[in-house]
Amino acid sequence: DSLDISLNGTTIERVESFDYLGLTIDEQLKFNFHIERVRSRIISTTFALKRIRPYITLHTATQLYFQHIHSILLYLISCWSTTTQSRVESLAVAQRKALRIIFERDYLFPSNQLFSAKILPLDLLIQYQKLILTFKLINNLQRSNVQIRTRGEVTGRVTRQSNHLFFSTAQSRFGYNDFFRNGFDAYNKLPVNLKRISNLDVFKNDLKDYLYSSLML
Repeated sequence: DSLDISLNGTTIERVESFDYLGLTIDEQLKFNFHIERVRSRIISTTFALKRIRPYITLHTATQLYFQHIHSILLYLISCWSTTTQSRVESLAVAQRKALRIIFERDYLFPSNQLFSAKILPLDLLIQYQKLILTFKLINNLQRSNVQIRTRGEVTGRVTRQSNHLFFSTAQSRFGYNDFFRNGFDAYNKLPVNLKRISNLDVFKNDLKDYLYSSLML
């Protein structure tokens, strides 16, 4: 409370949260406010879908899902997904409820049957987006000041993992969830045939199929 910071003669006000480019950043970087806002929007959209679903086609309902639910889940997901698993799960529950309305299924319908390569569950959607960003960094499709290095370049040793992306060891769970650790680690675990792809659109399509197939195992 005694924090006193000024910049060029202007006092910087201490606030509990701050909206920046559509992302609500709280003072502890837990993203609770942002997740609750997203969850509230999904619930409102789901309520509206429930009322109009008998009068629209499945195609229209699916379009509404991508426009008003999928889009806000995907926005800056690599940032806010570093929060606790319980907070992420609250959004996953809201996503499943919305899909049950769209596909006109009751609450006992198996949740894994709600998804496809086109509509991934939230945990795989998080992984998908992190892998896409990693692909862009490796192929210089994303501006960044982060240096991409392999384990072989760092250690100077030739091993089976020499071509894996290097990332430092995390000191906490929040540290591991950092994109540049979690994302690189997930990329290292991809099959070789996926990592050999150089075209972004091909990588996106094949990655969705791969992630969905892992859900079915």
